[in-house]
Amino acid sequence: MFKIIVIAKKEIADSFKSLRILLLILTLSVAMFASVWIGSIGFGVKMRDYNSYLTSLPLLLRSQALETPQLFPLTLLRAGIEYLEILGALLAFLIAYASIARERSNGTNLLLLSRPVSKLQIMFGKLAGLSVLWALVLLANLVTAIIAVISIGNARLTSIDYVRLIITFSIAEIYLLFWTSLALILSGRLQRVTTALFIGISAWVTVVLIFPQIGDTMDPDNQIPGGLFASLGVTKAQELRVLSHFHSFDVIRNGIEVTSITKLFERSAFAFLGIKAKYNQVPIGTVASGISSSLLGILLMISIILILAIYAGHNQKYLGRNK
Repeated sequence: MFKIIVIAKKEIADSFKSLRILLLILTLSVAMFASVWIGSIGFGVKMRDYNSYLTSLPLLLRSQALETPQLFPLTLLRAGIEYLEILGALLAFLIAYASIARERSNGTNLLLLSRPVSKLQIMFGKLAGLSVLWALVLLANLVTAIIAVISIGNARLTSIDYVRLIITFSIAEIYLLFWTSLALILSGRLQRVTTALFIGISAWVTVVLIFPQIGDTMDPDNQIPGGLFASLGVTKAQELRVLSHFHSFDVIRNGIEVTSITKLFERSAFAFLGIKAKYNQVPIGTVASGISSSLLGILLMISIILILAIYAGHNQKYLGRNK
């Protein structure tokens, strides 16, 4: 354990020396501020449209007007979460990849292996160090989100809102840990680090961009902003009856989505933040129960990747090549 801690400390120190961690914090913080700013502008437009609609109604009909749009503060973070799931995953992979690639290109991997330390300890030392870095990045991003919502969104946060935020960013830590582990496995196990980079980027494109987009495109309710069924005035019961005729299609669509840890993270984050309307203002326990399959999927995927990391760390070829 002591050797793992030493390697972890060195990984953290190297990251701060190269300013990577500060650049990562700055990038995601700017994205979070932009998210809240864009969300606030969108809500302002919605309110102006509503006021225009209300003004155009005769006085006698205003009591029957549509409900006033409500601003739920945490929903302003939607774009920020999307930046985190796309950009955060890419940066997590690249930084972990660079950590191993640098050791191999400089030949320091051979020096490290000459010490009384196992390859598995090196693997988990780096993983522990990078996990601490992601925790710091996400903590900074969490503070940024809170400041942005309060200052730009002019909103008040309740104690439950803070709990929802903490849960969401804790899940984000697991999500980034998945991409970190993948990078450490590929860059340490494959003969050429360039091959590891190609496979990793291909996996990122497939898991983060392609699979979620296929699932969203195949969902009929996503074809119109606000939902196809809602725009047609279809009730939930009627919607379920319609979808029952396309059960096999929906199973395939959902199956494609759940193979992506990115989509599982998005579902979980959107639910806890109330971005998904059905979970807005719903008790946290009910939310967790409603998305239990997504949470279990995330835990299953991180468990599999950590098992693969242990297997790779025991392999004789891990870190043994210098190409």
